[in-house]
Amino acid sequence: MFIELLQKALVVFATLTPIINAPGMAPIFLSMTEGYPPVTRRRVAGQIAGSGFLLIIGSVLIGSPLLAFFGVSLPVLRIGGGMLVAATGWQLLRSDSPRPLYGPLHEKASGEGAVTGSAPAFYPLTFPLTVGPGTISVSIGLSAEFRTKQLPIFIGLIALVVGAAMAAAVIYLSYRFAGALVRTLGEAGTIVFLRLASFILLCIGIQIGWHGISELVQSLHT
Repeated sequence: MFIELLQKALVVFATLTPIINAPGMAPIFLSMTEGYPPVTRRRVAGQIAGSGFLLIIGSVLIGSPLLAFFGVSLPVLRIGGGMLVAATGWQLLRSDSPRPLYGPLHEKASGEGAVTGSAPAFYPLTFPLTVGPGTISVSIGLSAEFRTKQLPIFIGLIALVVGAAMAAAVIYLSYRFAGALVRTLGEAGTIVFLRLASFILLCIGIQIGWHGISELVQSLHT
């Protein structure tokens, strides 16, 4: 039973981690928290990891009923979330600043936020930049996949929690040590990496939205 649980947890971890792509978002996190002291930045990284974990678990446990309550289908969620992610990526690409995300949180760094660590860790850092609509839709899908007669429900839920916790640990470590990555890249390399990450973010948003559109079109045929 333990081996089966571990295998399922690794499946969850391997499914969520590439979609979250925390290492790729690390320079963006560092840019948005520039001006914060290291202690505050570590606290924000922990808040994002914790919020991301809760968002994944919430999607697993109540995602489907919540969408049904509001009359929102999963394809529509993908389209709306994809548009939000794509808009964020487009805004970053169109920015005239070499460090496009420098402004939003840096303005708070000299005020109360730098002392208390009350950065807006949930939006936009947790959602949609780290745990976006793609992660939420996959989490809902994993929930449905693991709730089968072949697999005891408690094993499926524990595996989902363990896998999500492992993914949250990757988020924390990636953001916690984002400074080391940027120091390795250098100033010019970081700027290039930020632009590439912004373009990839735009493409991810379009891909998520297109997936939702494709599902809606297929539902019309059926």
